[in-house]
Amino acid sequence: EGQLAIDLAKHFSGATCVGCDPSGVCIQQGKARATDEGVNDSVTFFHGTVQDLVASSSSSSTTAVVKNRSSFSAAWSEAALCHAPPVDRAKAIRAIADQLQDGGMFVLNDA
Repeated sequence: EGQLAIDLAKHFSGATCVGCDPSGVCIQQGKARATDEGVNDSVTFFHGTVQDLVASSSSSSTTAVVKNRSSFSAAWSEAALCHAPPVDRAKAIRAIADQLQDGGMFVLNDA
């Protein structure tokens, strides 16, 4: 329900956080929580999956938010990549690396 993105936005003042979830209900809850906690200007949520993130061609606004290369200084994946087929996991990690700025950090927690 967006708590990780909200916590990161609170901890890293000035950061812009993007959250993705395959559950539309979780997206709505995350948006409401971000508003309640005063970080709705710093957090963006979109409905999608790992496969959406690595789609090679899409004009949807869902994936457009993460299409720019070198857009992020850090990325965090929490219990997401483990749900994708192995070939999509590799593509997702490459896509995340492409979207990180030089020296950016990627945290993966898929236990």
